[in-house]
Amino acid sequence: MRKIFLAITILFSLCVSAQIDKVIPKRPAPPKLVNDFTNTLTDHQKEDLEQKLVKYDDAAHESLLKKDPVTWDREVRAFLK
Repeated sequence: MRKIFLAITILFSLCVSAQIDKVIPKRPAPPKLVNDFTNTLTDHQKEDLEQKLVKYDDAAHESLLKKDPVTWDREVRAFLK
């Protein structure tokens, strides 16, 4: 019984690993913050969102340790509007 279970488990693992490339897309080159795998966004929306995320990332790194959480939360909400 254990041998049958082991054989089924190995067979299942091989089938799953063979299909994993189809399920998980490869990393984009060059790396981006916005990855629209479903083609939901237009090119303009992707570029706009990418720019906003880069700007937010730069601002967050500079001010994260300087501000208290309440002020930081207000600024993030205002930025995302």
